[in-house]
Amino acid sequence: MSRLALATNKYEEMTSFYQNMLGFCPVQSWDRPGARGVILSGPGGFKIEILDMAREKRPLALQEPSERVHLVLEVEDVEKFGHLWNLPAHEETSWGGQILKLRDPDGWQVVVLGLGG
Repeated sequence: MSRLALATNKYEEMTSFYQNMLGFCPVQSWDRPGARGVILSGPGGFKIEILDMAREKRPLALQEPSERVHLVLEVEDVEKFGHLWNLPAHEETSWGGQILKLRDPDGWQVVVLGLGG
């Protein structure tokens, strides 16, 4: 997978969430009439593209969040990652792993999973 594209009506909030809450770094961005977006790189090189629907010439019909879709980020140490980014306490899974569960500003579930889990 090269990257996941997320179209949103909350561009600033989404960009801030992935950068400031989860430590993603900008790789590329654009801001022009008819299009604004950013590609962010996160843990393990996972990339997210955030598209500003307010700038799109043909806006997409955005759907409500679904429990079927979870964005899963794998990190070496969930506890350390959580402390670094001031995230809520991790949970133990049924298989003995550790996870953190968050929701991005659009309401999609983000799960931070320890590689040892």
